[in-house]
Parts: sequence; structure tokens; C-alpha cells
Amino acid sequence: MLYDENLYQHTFKQHLPASNLLKIISGFASPSFTRRVLDEFKHVKIELYIGMTQQGLSQTTRQAFTTLYTDYPDRLKVYYQYKSDPTHIKLYEICYNNNSLCIFVGSANFTVNGFERYRELLTVIYDDTNRLFEKQRERSLEATDKRVSSVIPVIDEMEDENLEADDFIKDNQKKMHPGTWLNDQFREYHYIRHPFSTFSKGYVDVDNYIEIPLVLPSDNLSKGINAGLYGKEAYLSETGGFSFANFFGEDLNKLVKFQCDDGQLLTGIVEPRRSNRLKFLPSIYDYIAQRIGIVKNQLITIKKLDQYGRRTIKIFKIDEQEYGLDFSNEE
Repeated sequence: MLYDENLYQHTFKQHLPASNLLKIISGFASPSFTRRVLDEFKHVKIELYIGMTQQGLSQTTRQAFTTLYTDYPDRLKVYYQYKSDPTHIKLYEICYNNNSLCIFVGSANFTVNGFERYRELLTVIYDDTNRLFEKQRERSLEATDKRVSSVIPVIDEMEDENLEADDFIKDNQKKMHPGTWLNDQFREYHYIRHPFSTFSKGYVDVDNYIEIPLVLPSDNLSKGINAGLYGKEAYLSETGGFSFANFFGEDLNKLVKFQCDDGQLLTGIVEPRRSNRLKFLPSIYDYIAQRIGIVKNQLITIKKLDQYGRRTIKIFKIDEQEYGLDFSNEE
């Protein structure tokens, strides 16, 4: 059976409830995605071999996996390959008491991008994989091994392909769920006592805002908000009238917290390497697509925005850490 969509559903959602062990070989693996699977399937242990780590790991990735060991004792083993030819295999074996239930191989890394954002392929196989796991174990060190720091180079976060936007954002939050950073009393004050339309006009400096076009007439539709449809992460771009650095501050690696006019909560970060790009969690594409009522994986175009009644979003500064995001189509 071949799967090229809904990979998370066809693999983990369908098969992990009846298992208690997930064995993985993957070129790259996201700490936040690992946490998500552990959280959702609380009876399942994970044995994860990451095959491309010889090219280096950032301190963020190392620390994130170390934290997972602490948060999920006895449920997680992570191994970094440190010798022999780099391994780019993607193999997922779902087991019960070490007996194989089903095996998937294909192109999807153990990441959100691999399972949900990019178009990848997984297929079921019926071969014995013991040799592959044994070979991978011989080439690897467990993440907690003290030798890791001496045999695997430390690289910059922006060069670490194990990290996704989710890792940058969630790693700086106490919990791995969007919105948990928002103080309950703050939410109550603004959403119950003062709706967004009120505080955006009466409780913040309305001159202290930026207005960002979602799609420009000259845009290549494979970029910007639609980039996620082409194997990248969706983002918003600066236009000539403002700079993200000036608006959000010079510390481009900080989290930006948004309260939206419809009550939803988003978290964003300006890419340090591309300071003209603002990325979001959840994806800004998913958020806008839901607001304008289009089917997921359709292009967001000027025509569709006009049908909704708005081409831009407006971002207001509430304080140094929190912002309002307005995409209402009401006059």
C-alpha cells in the first residue's frame, strides 16, 4: 500500500494504539515532533536512530532531546550516528512486545514537515529489518553518552535540519502547546472584557502598527504565504514601508505572541538569517486558509482574499512581548 497524503493518520494514528514500541531510522528528526508522538500515544516507547548527525547538531537539538529523556523516563531512546556513511533511510517499525506489527519505508523524515507539510511517500513492507537496526546501533551513540560532544560537531541552529519552526517556538515555552504561554487573566481581560476590535482601537497605540499584504500582485505564488504548498514553510514578508527588526526589536530570535481578532492564538518568530520573513505556529497559511474558507492545499490568491474582503493583516503592538493581529473583514 502506498501513501502520499495523511501520513500521520495512516501510520501512527491507525497502528500505534495497538502497539507499545515504535522503532525509527530517519535522516533527521524533530524534537518537538518526537514529543508530540509521545504525548499522544502515552503507552508507546520510541527507539529513534538519527542518521545524518555526523554533519553536526545544534545545542538546541541536543538540549531538546536531553529534556525529552527527563520528561519521558523509560519511554525514549535516541541515537546519533557518528561514523560510517551517513544514513538517509526513513524506516518506521511498529511493534508489540518486540513483535513487528507493520513496517513503513519511504521519504518522510520523523518531523512535522515530513509527515504533514511536505508531500512525502510511505509504503508498507514485510521484510525483516533487524539487520538494519543492528547496523545503525553499531554506528551510533545514545544521546546521553558523554562522547557525543567530542565526536559530533556543534553547528548553528539555522544549519540544523533537525530543527523546524515548531522547535524554535516551542523550545522557548514551558509547555509544547501553542497558547499555553498566555496568562489566563490576560486572556480573560482582553477577550471577555474587551474584545479585540475594542482594544485594538482603544487600548493600544493605533499608530504603532504595521499592515502586511498577504499576497503581492507581483508575487511568485510559490513563495510567501503559499510556500508551504511547495515543500517550505509559509511566511510573511516585509514590504517597503516597514522592517520587522524595527517593529519587533533587534532581537530577532525572540518569540512574538499574537492575539487574533477571532480569539485564536499564534506564535511567531523572525528568521535571524532572513530578517525580512515572519513565520508562525500554527502555520500562517493554515490560519488564513481557514479564515477565508478555502480547502487546504489550495493557493491563497488576491482574488480569494478579495472574495473574503481583505488583502492584508494588521499587527498592533500591545506591549514588548504581545501583539494583536487583525484579519477581520468588517468595516
